Amino acid sequence: MLKFVAFIYIVSLGRDNKPMSQTQQRNKHPHLLLNIMIIVLETFFSFILTHDATLRLQAKKLIDEKVTIRINSYIPFFDFYVQFTEKGILFDMKALDRKVDLEINSTLIDLIKIFVFNNQRSIYNMRILGDARLQEDVMDLIPHLTLTSIFANWKQWFNAFNND
Repeated sequence: MLKFVAFIYIVSLGRDNKPMSQTQQRNKHPHLLLNIMIIVLETFFSFILTHDATLRLQAKKLIDEKVTIRINSYIPFFDFYVQFTEKGILFDMKALDRKVDLEINSTLIDLIKIFVFNNQRSIYNMRILGDARLQEDVMDLIPHLTLTSIFANWKQWFNAFNND
């Protein structure tokens, strides 16, 4: 938590380490809220991936191939990248030098419906472009990443701590 607070403070400082005005902050970091959400999601999903054996097994192919997915929301417009690694699921605002293996296009509302409520209609409306095998793997993985699935399986993670 302390690292997160320190990150927010450092981001709010200007070049001369003086607090910036609100206008300067908006111009310098227009996607600050999105960046914070990405950090939270990365931490959350990486924790789940390391503690949920079913999810880890389902994501194994994607992790082994270090698959990178570009998620494009067109209402409102933003895109971010998700990469599956041994460390977990990494989120980023830029592709950097990664090759994008899949592209997912959807609205923000549909993404929320998918990952919070496991809405099948929204999953069906989501456009996935790329290799057909990877599309199938991602479509098999999505139900395991939903909040309903996470709430159903959370007790197993704490039992795993007791067994270690």
